Amino acid sequence: MARLFVRFYAAVIGILFAALCVQTYIKSLRFEDDSAILYRTYAPMVLIVTELMSRSPDPEAALEELRPAFNFPTEWIRPDEVSDEIIEEYKVDWPFTMYYENKVFTIVSKIRADNDGQQNVVAEKGYVRFGPLPIFAENNRTQVGIGVGVVLAIAGIAIAILLKMVYRPFGMVEAASKQIALGEYSTRIDEKNAEAPHGVIRAFNKMATKIEQVLASQKLLIQSVSHELRTPLTRIRFATELMASSESEQDRLSHISDVEDATDELSSLILELLHLVRLENLQNEPIVIESCDVLKIVESQIARHCHLYPQIEYEVGSQLSTGKIVVNADARLLDRVLANLILNASKFCQKRVQINGVEIGSQVQLVVQDDGPGIKEDEVNNVLMPFVQLDPAVSGSGLGLTIVNQIVKNHSGTIRILRSSLGGCRVETMWNRRDDLSE
Repeated sequence: MARLFVRFYAAVIGILFAALCVQTYIKSLRFEDDSAILYRTYAPMVLIVTELMSRSPDPEAALEELRPAFNFPTEWIRPDEVSDEIIEEYKVDWPFTMYYENKVFTIVSKIRADNDGQQNVVAEKGYVRFGPLPIFAENNRTQVGIGVGVVLAIAGIAIAILLKMVYRPFGMVEAASKQIALGEYSTRIDEKNAEAPHGVIRAFNKMATKIEQVLASQKLLIQSVSHELRTPLTRIRFATELMASSESEQDRLSHISDVEDATDELSSLILELLHLVRLENLQNEPIVIESCDVLKIVESQIARHCHLYPQIEYEVGSQLSTGKIVVNADARLLDRVLANLILNASKFCQKRVQINGVEIGSQVQLVVQDDGPGIKEDEVNNVLMPFVQLDPAVSGSGLGLTIVNQIVKNHSGTIRILRSSLGGCRVETMWNRRDDLSE
């Protein structure tokens, strides 16, 4: 994480440095513009002054008279003061030369004697130097440079602060991840004290909670499986031992029947467990969404349960009986949900089981209720856990409602367990309507 921060900050600094180089190059281009501007500005004045001094019998006095009109220094160099070094330094050509030295511009002009209007290179009166000249852009250039530096400094500080704000929560996520990797699954990040981005913190806490729940569920499932498997295995072992000591054929056949019953119970339990595991992993149990006619599935389940529980009266609600209730779901899994709910209601009811469907907005509510003893409020949440059986006298694996809950969740639905108007239990599941199939 620290290396990521350093790399990112180094990249930002590199970008700022590149921007500074571009600005420096632009400033060098402006220097050429400045020299051209100065040349065009001062050239007429220099030519006029040079002409006046050339025509004056006393160029130095003429320059002294003109000096108050200038806002920059002027200097007269007498002919006897002109050395070969100055001539070589200035390299003045007629009428004048402008040169740049020590960040200032200077103009040097030759003042020649006026020999009846003809200029004589030999009869030179001297030199006049104008400058350093005022540079229009020089102060601006310095100010721009300082301004750019200040801007870059402020940008660097601001980026460092922003990167710190980003680095701190990710550092907290990294530390919390290490704690979870060590087995501290209850580790969470305090959203109130954590700096932005809070979305990352919330997503991490949600992920950590999900991991903890999954691991806790797996641990409970393993414990429950070991407990549930122990009962049929013990029955098989006990029946096998009795079979060995049986004296009559009838006793031996009775023990064989016990072994078969325990084996069937064990097989049913294993199949339920495998189905639950596949439901929890959608990659192994993909959902095939299609339009499902709920009434058709309900009638199929009622016909099947009527043979098992002929004393029970199965009722189809008025809205569901119209045949217009269609949901967007996996038909096989929807059939499994209704089968489990109707089977549970058949086991606990006295004589009535009612199934209905209601359209609510963009969803369909499927209701299965009975006139049995119902489920107490403090036990509602427990019945959705695996291997929970409220009445040990009633046969079952304790996985029916757990599978129903998982299937409904996989369809982005919800499940509620309430007190029925018939006096027993009422289970409501929410499903998407057919109209949402395209979504």
